[in-house]
Amino acid sequence: MKVVLMVTMSPLKFDSRVDREASSLVEAGYRVYVLGLGPLPENCVWTPIQVGIVGSTKSSAGKRSSIFWRLVKYLTLVPYRYSKRRQFIRQVRERIEKMREVAAIDIIHAHDLPALEATKPFHKDFLLVYDSHELWTGRKLRGLGSRFEMSRDARIEALEVQSASAVITVSDQLAEELASKFGREVFVIRNTFPISIENPPRRINYLAYAGNISDGRDLNTVIDGALEADVDIKLMGRRISGFQLKTPLEVIDHGSIEEAGKFIRDGGIAIVSLESGIENHLRALPNKLFQAIAEGVPVVASDFPAIAQIVRSNNLGVLYKPGDSCSFSNAVKQLSDNYFQFLENALTARKTLCWSVDSENLQNIYEKICIE
Repeated sequence: MKVVLMVTMSPLKFDSRVDREASSLVEAGYRVYVLGLGPLPENCVWTPIQVGIVGSTKSSAGKRSSIFWRLVKYLTLVPYRYSKRRQFIRQVRERIEKMREVAAIDIIHAHDLPALEATKPFHKDFLLVYDSHELWTGRKLRGLGSRFEMSRDARIEALEVQSASAVITVSDQLAEELASKFGREVFVIRNTFPISIENPPRRINYLAYAGNISDGRDLNTVIDGALEADVDIKLMGRRISGFQLKTPLEVIDHGSIEEAGKFIRDGGIAIVSLESGIENHLRALPNKLFQAIAEGVPVVASDFPAIAQIVRSNNLGVLYKPGDSCSFSNAVKQLSDNYFQFLENALTARKTLCWSVDSENLQNIYEKICIE
């Protein structure tokens, strides 16, 4: 039995891509360990190993919103991110060295650049899979020195990815970008979900947003647009420090995948919103899009190329212009007027846009690199 060691600088309890991939590999006969941040998940079929814990997600914006504190944050964000990453790298390397003393490792699966950098000393010893969840150098970073930080990351990624036996990512658009950037083939494993066994919705009760409550999600636009459309909107997710909603709205705490699925089904329309002005969003295919598809729920989604390609080609819902509450309101009305047709389209699309397809693709990639 081959042993896979996944590494991620994300909280294991909340990273559904890591969970699905690790579970898929266990199903295929691999033994899988995952190094990542706490909190840890419960009842998973793979072995979670904690190397640090995610920071508090409670917002401190009300306490530290003065010009002084904003300046302090601007000056210290880059050193803070660097310090946290160095700490993660050190802990990962120490843990891998200890694991090697008691167990054989065959494959390292590095999720995003921090994991790729953390596992650098072991790239020549094991097969390496680099799993890019996003265009790492296309993120929106704040703080003095963020351009230097991004340039440094680009150099590290371009160098270390050459050791990979396979590179995978989340969308066709991002795969094309990375293939051009790295000069090699990049495979696509989408953030799809298993098809829900629950009954799909039959009516619209509210607009459902399930995801991080944070900057970059265009949440203030969709809340304003929901008010204009006179439709209730509900939010479920983790509150990320530093972000505040302009309109006070109750947020349901982040729950399990099953709880999020029920939340979306009960609503009847899923919101897949992202903000403009961030390079990554042009190629992003968020989890929430595919979870809506798995539940058979139509979507109102931001009009970005990767998202739009999935929505339009399957007629899953209506797109809106990010940042434009009027556009969002009109999209909600258009979807509502043709709701049952969009519902039928979503139920059809989930037969192919589902995890069983992507799981098989992942297993095939592993089988190929192990044979080679």
